[in-house]
Amino acid sequence: MTMNKVLELYDLMAQGYEGLKFGTNQARVYGEILEFIKDCKSPEEVAEKLRGSKYYLAPGTALIKDQITALQKAAEENGNLKLAQVYEEKLNRIAEDEQNAYVADYDAKVKSAETEYYNRRSGFVAAYNGYLEFLIAAEKEKAEKAEEFSKLRKAFCAIAGDMEALETTPHLKDLIFATEEGYKAFCETMRSGTLPHEAQLDLRMDNVQDAATVWKQVKKNKKTITDIGKEAIEKTKRVACIAVPPKEEEGEYVFSNRMEEGY
Repeated sequence: MTMNKVLELYDLMAQGYEGLKFGTNQARVYGEILEFIKDCKSPEEVAEKLRGSKYYLAPGTALIKDQITALQKAAEENGNLKLAQVYEEKLNRIAEDEQNAYVADYDAKVKSAETEYYNRRSGFVAAYNGYLEFLIAAEKEKAEKAEEFSKLRKAFCAIAGDMEALETTPHLKDLIFATEEGYKAFCETMRSGTLPHEAQLDLRMDNVQDAATVWKQVKKNKKTITDIGKEAIEKTKRVACIAVPPKEEEGEYVFSNRMEEGY
């Protein structure tokens, strides 16, 4: 590789990352390296100069910072504020000392925040499904379904805490099938713990029978669905990347920083 090609490479790297939403740190680093090596006479001199400088590990550190920044933004947008705080703390530690980018000191915190977030969401869906099952239950099953809902509600309250903020908690409503009026009614029931009377049911949820029919089919075919999922997982490997949506309706997504696990 000639010296011109080396300079061209770093210039392309700087320009490429500059155009990405989560490539700021990498664009800056590659731009600085380009300036740092521009007087070198050969690729060998570039390698030697970088080896003895702060830029030797800089691209890797910049990649980590951009990835954590993207993860922090995703956590915020998904309403997982505790996880976003973990990522922010990690970025602050890296700002204090860039060697902290290579210290696995926050993995346990990330896992804890993700588990809490998952439990809150799954507990919410379980409570809502219990609520639906009570609404559509035959009269002889009402007492049993009411007791089941009460247990699910208590389990969710133990995870989520304050029910007063339930209606405005980001993204929870997106997890379920409900109209605005139906969701408000459900939140009211979650706050009070009091299930609606029979005469109120039609006012509580539009399309409740449709939702209940779908849910019954899912439960009936649970093993089949699970088996299909297990079979698909064996043929799949996870890939993590940053995906930036297009500004135009017919535009294309931009993917960067792709990482995939081996089989």
